[in-house]
Amino acid sequence: GDGGDGGDGGDGEDWPDLSGRSVHVLTEMGTAEQQEYWNELAAAFTEATGANVNMEYVGIGTGYRERLTQLLQAGDPPEVTHTGQQDHVTFAANDQAGDLTPAVEYFEEYYGTELTTERGAVTFDDTHYLMPLFINADLYHYREDIIGDRDESFPETWDDVLTMAEEYDEGQGGLRAEYYPLGQNDCIKYYILSVGFSNGAAVCARDDSGNVQIVMDNDENRDLWIEVMNYWKEKAPYSQLDTQGSCSSMAGAMASEITFAGHYFGNRPKIQSVQGETSFAADVREAHVPRQEGKEEEPVLGLLQGVGSFAEADVEAANEYIKFMSQEEWLFDFLMLDPVHNAPIFPEVAEHEEYQTRLEQMPDAWSEQDLQAHLSETNRQTFSQETQPPNPYTGALFAADPLWQLGWNILQEDMDTGQAIDQCASSLRDILSEQQ
Repeated sequence: GDGGDGGDGGDGEDWPDLSGRSVHVLTEMGTAEQQEYWNELAAAFTEATGANVNMEYVGIGTGYRERLTQLLQAGDPPEVTHTGQQDHVTFAANDQAGDLTPAVEYFEEYYGTELTTERGAVTFDDTHYLMPLFINADLYHYREDIIGDRDESFPETWDDVLTMAEEYDEGQGGLRAEYYPLGQNDCIKYYILSVGFSNGAAVCARDDSGNVQIVMDNDENRDLWIEVMNYWKEKAPYSQLDTQGSCSSMAGAMASEITFAGHYFGNRPKIQSVQGETSFAADVREAHVPRQEGKEEEPVLGLLQGVGSFAEADVEAANEYIKFMSQEEWLFDFLMLDPVHNAPIFPEVAEHEEYQTRLEQMPDAWSEQDLQAHLSETNRQTFSQETQPPNPYTGALFAADPLWQLGWNILQEDMDTGQAIDQCASSLRDILSEQQ
């Protein structure tokens, strides 16, 4: 490959001799197609450096966290792990993360770009601890064949969503207007954060001394959170409330004909409808998340994903592996494992001729709107980006139950909205004080 500005890619690049060294890669991207990619990358890296690559695949979310915790406790962390920004900020703040500055600088030079805080850098004292590769932003998906020929930008507001729900929801057993996964899973928590952010509501902020505080229940935020949760209560009668629901069932709700509309982080509802060869695949539209009127400028949640390393691992080998996969002959294949869903963070990558060529090769079921919705949703933030510098406690706050409990109390128990929010804030405050 001719690696753009980055020399001539793998062929003539001078990779160091890492014979006898091992790179343990832990990833939750383990479908058959993904494993094929990782195995090809491993073989090429071994050929270039002599290093042995040990691939380990784990379940998305919970399975991944449990395995990583186990490896860290055993003092044997992986060299490279697929990681979310909010988790890796915590490792970096606790001096557990490996220094990835060499890999980040290689990437910046190769693509003529810059990794800034806004783009998800995790830096302490000018040291980079994360190589962000893509983001999954909250997107809205709906079936055009169900809601008929509307103005292209519909639905844009909460009122639009409620109008659509009332009109087209078929009730229990029929197509529903929304899906809520109420099992103890990450996606209901993501969804709560996202709808909060999109209404200008915050969970955390730093006080004048720079200390992180829970601000969910202070006057201004409490009112905004009440609006958000009351909106959910209004949607509930038209929604599928799945008490066992998870991220995967949320992602598949449209393809499996449970819903005709709803949220997901990235493009899985469309991808699964196309891959499943459903009759309505070409009618699934991707759109920016509807905001409450007057809140168009507020961000949605973006799940910033990338690769990280650990201080106790072979960090030098980790940097070489990450540099290697950053070359265009590997990076674009990686991004296309979940086309468009894994939206590039760097404009220079999204606008790259190679990436644009790949987009043109997408199946006909993808309209231009579907391709652009995610790539153009740049108004997004991660949980840790609520504060500057990024909040190092979001990993713990997110992993615990209060955000899930809030969703459950509102939708399943129909608890008083203010009471449910106060309970959530109080529980989060307890977790934060344990962490601090």
